[in-house]
Amino acid sequence: MSIPVNLAELGEALGRHHTAYLLSGRNGRPHVAQVFPQLVGNVLVIVEPGRTARRTVPELPEVTVMLPPQDAGGHTLIIDGDARIRDDGALELTPTHAVLHRAAGHASDHDRLEQVKSGGRFLAARGSLAREVWIGDDFEFTDAELDEMLDQ
Repeated sequence: MSIPVNLAELGEALGRHHTAYLLSGRNGRPHVAQVFPQLVGNVLVIVEPGRTARRTVPELPEVTVMLPPQDAGGHTLIIDGDARIRDDGALELTPTHAVLHRAAGHASDHDRLEQVKSGGRFLAARGSLAREVWIGDDFEFTDAELDEMLDQ
């Protein structure tokens, strides 16, 4: 299950994760390094990206930063973007896409959409999804659309 992250809200999403890994490419194989990204304006800055990233990013600038969840069953933050190595050796990543991802088979019973029928029909979210789902009584969904959302 993937939840798109608005790039304007990336700082908030980064604040919920404490560990990060930079995935860069080389010879068709990914290279993984633990890093400590900082959001500066609209870019991620990684002061110490590692020797391999400094060597490969100029040729292969498309990279991914993956931030695993703090808790079992949580969402992994995945940020794709275009990187460059600055003159000071730091990696600067311009995000192009970000998602919160969790395998569907690991969905917690606490994190699901529910259809509530109490006078009006609306959707509610429990658990960590409560931050990602709009809650209200003015949604216009067909029964088929509601069923599809509840089955995710």
